[in-house]
Amino acid sequence: MSKTRWSRIEALFHGALEQPAEQREAWLQAQAGTDPALLEEVARLLACSGDETRTIDQVVSRAAADFSHPGLGEDRRLGPYRIVRRIGQGGMGEVYLAERDDQEYSQRVAIKVIRGFAGEGAMERFRRERQILAELQHPNIARLLDGGTIEDGQPYLVMDFIDGQALRAWLRERSPGLEARVRMMMALCDAIHHAHQHLIIHRDIKPGNVLVTEQGEPVLVDFGIARALDDVEPDADEVGYTPGFASPEQLAGQAVTTASDIYSLGRLFEVLAREGQAPEARLPRDLCAILEMATREDPGSRYLSAAGLRADLLRFLERRPVLARPATPVYQASRFLRRHRAMAVLATAAGLLMAVVSWGWLDDNRRARDAESRALIEARHGEQVLDFLLDAIAAAEPGQSRGRDVSVREIVDRSYARVTRGSDLAPELRARMALALGEVYVRLEDHERAVELLELAGLSEVPATRLRARSLLGYQLIISEEIDAAGPVLAGVDEMIEAYPDLPSSVINEGRNHHALWLLEVGQAESAATVFAELVDVHRRSGDEVAAGRMLHNLALAENAKGDWESAASHFRASLVAKQRTGMADTPSYAVTLSLLAQAQVRLGDYEAARQSMQASMDLRVRIFGADHPGLHHDYNEQGSMFHDRGRFDEAIGAYRRAIELQAISGGPEIESASYLNNLASAHEDRGELAQAEPLFRQSLALREQALGPEHVSVARARHNLARLLIRTGRFDEAEALIDQAVAGWTSQRGEGHPATLYSQSLYGFLAWARGDYQGAAERLDAVHEALSAHLQPTNWWMLTIRGQRIRNWIELGELARARAELEALLGDYGRALGEDHPLAAAWALEGVRIDRLQGEHASADERLIELAPLVEEHLAPGSYAARQLQCLRRGDVLRECWFQRDS
Repeated sequence: MSKTRWSRIEALFHGALEQPAEQREAWLQAQAGTDPALLEEVARLLACSGDETRTIDQVVSRAAADFSHPGLGEDRRLGPYRIVRRIGQGGMGEVYLAERDDQEYSQRVAIKVIRGFAGEGAMERFRRERQILAELQHPNIARLLDGGTIEDGQPYLVMDFIDGQALRAWLRERSPGLEARVRMMMALCDAIHHAHQHLIIHRDIKPGNVLVTEQGEPVLVDFGIARALDDVEPDADEVGYTPGFASPEQLAGQAVTTASDIYSLGRLFEVLAREGQAPEARLPRDLCAILEMATREDPGSRYLSAAGLRADLLRFLERRPVLARPATPVYQASRFLRRHRAMAVLATAAGLLMAVVSWGWLDDNRRARDAESRALIEARHGEQVLDFLLDAIAAAEPGQSRGRDVSVREIVDRSYARVTRGSDLAPELRARMALALGEVYVRLEDHERAVELLELAGLSEVPATRLRARSLLGYQLIISEEIDAAGPVLAGVDEMIEAYPDLPSSVINEGRNHHALWLLEVGQAESAATVFAELVDVHRRSGDEVAAGRMLHNLALAENAKGDWESAASHFRASLVAKQRTGMADTPSYAVTLSLLAQAQVRLGDYEAARQSMQASMDLRVRIFGADHPGLHHDYNEQGSMFHDRGRFDEAIGAYRRAIELQAISGGPEIESASYLNNLASAHEDRGELAQAEPLFRQSLALREQALGPEHVSVARARHNLARLLIRTGRFDEAEALIDQAVAGWTSQRGEGHPATLYSQSLYGFLAWARGDYQGAAERLDAVHEALSAHLQPTNWWMLTIRGQRIRNWIELGELARARAELEALLGDYGRALGEDHPLAAAWALEGVRIDRLQGEHASADERLIELAPLVEEHLAPGSYAARQLQCLRRGDVLRECWFQRDS
């Protein structure tokens, strides 16, 4: 570099430091003229300074330390990764394309080497934040896969390699329309909101950190300088931002918060909206207002969150008033007319026609028209009152109030009294208010008032009001387990949809959804799945991601009922992604989907994933409601299931009991407690406390039979469970009768080949084994095992149970080699699915001790007993099957009669 050029850089550097932070970039651009390289060099020095008191010599020293590194050559290895080539360089380091080509994976990745980290404190913070960043899982964020340090101590990050195009280049090449640009920005807002929810601030949002895939999806590719929210104070030696996209507080060296990312998103959207457009092209006023609000100098005046910015962009697309503009009557009216352009055109045309036909007629009827206008305004005011009421009640819902006591319920109850008893309301206004209040009471889980109001609203003369009221009434009956009553109501909804095909699509789609939920309840899962899949497609085509997320959830429920747990898990995950993208990741709805995903993962034998999903659901629900809220009975039940699956039976029993207590306090339908009683009984059964389990199983069965009728699948499930217990206690005749009923119930409701039907049929094999008919048991168990293998993974709980019973049966048949080989495979699958220290795995492992004794390998048997005894004795009851078998095997007794006691 020439002395003249260095003098020029030095002068610009010191001149820039003299400028106010927010004016520095504009000053530099004006001074650098048409020399972008000069501008870049000065900007890099400024980025390295971080302190206006530093001299340029100090800055250069630091820059030299950061950038004099020769870089990573081709074929250089960092752990399992091989460097291919350098693909980028910036103020924070270099980025390389690399390949993982070890024996485990073959994968292309991007590796960013971060320069300028010095000191153990900085490295420790880097390692902590790298772990936090690894938890970010979002479709619009490049995943952090790995990390480490190179020989000189500088850290590196391993990211997904995104095969995409830089944002500015993509915009210039593709020239997408404005709506596409806005939707891209909404996706980026989703990504940043996801990061903020994980307590991560990006700090360097700019076009250079966004790649666009071939499908047009934007991906944030650099979280390399992100910081945890609990570490927002600036570091004297660290500056990580890009002038022009950094917030004023960031440029001033003040604390950086999520508001800084909101500012940078606004600047990014300015590029996204304008790049590749004609210079004279102007943005709509609503978008200009959104940009202005996002980039206000005062952080407190910006959008409160990235989700809030996204919501205003969605309002723009839907031609609704945006929050960034004052809500004047003229502005709101203009938005209304834009949303209903066709109606506005017709109204205008009709008015012109009337003017041409007769001015005199219009004059004579002016009073009548004025009265009609006043009536329309009053009706609009009435609708606004209802809107206000619905907004107010949202604050009383658990998901919004976060456990706060509010008085909105009193307002709603007074409105209920007026609507149901008062005669001062016009019939149609009364019907609309009854519909609005009925929906509120559905959300508040007040069954009686919801039904009363929705029945009243169903008397409306307006088809849309009548259809929506009946649809919601059917839904309320479903969630209250009044399935038979819901059938005729929702059949009427289907008839209305056929009779009024031109009703608003939202009303029709809601009616179809509720009818499909009823189909699901009455065992027509295939038909329900067809409807839900169609609704997913409808909502995706219309761009309604919120509704699409709900329908994906319902589709997963239908797949679950069909026994297709792979598809169910896939659709639950897709629903979660949709809810994340629409700002619903901190709502009760998101927690419910997480919980149901966990159940599907259990069915698939992926117990660790299920544990993580369930814990995330429970954590979210407790944050929303508080740990002792009666509405958490379902969550404690699911927490009990998680403990149960991990073999922590005492903790499971405690959680199930808490669920039963909270359910009783909640005042919900008593049928809800039937599943909780069943689960509590199962925990006692697995722990070997059969005497405690039996009355709970019988109580659960009685509740189901009384509430649901003898043919319901829930009754079949309860009969199966009680039959299994009776086999273990030696009451074979009663058990066989219950198996017959369970199989018949599953067959009639789900079909002969359904996994649940097959699993109940496996009890015939268990029963034959208990009676000593080992050949008959083999035939039954082999047939069911083969059929279920087409549906379930070997690690599925049902499969593990049947495989274990086959091993016990082979031992009785003398097929010891076959039993030993399968036992080793079974225990391996138990270890992978549930953990090697699961007490039920230890119980099955006792069969290996028995085989050792039968084959005369007593030393091996004794070693196994020493290893297994602590697990059995600590976690299982003294009178359990395994504990009795343990004692017998210690004495050298290998006959089943020693531990299988029929009077247990």
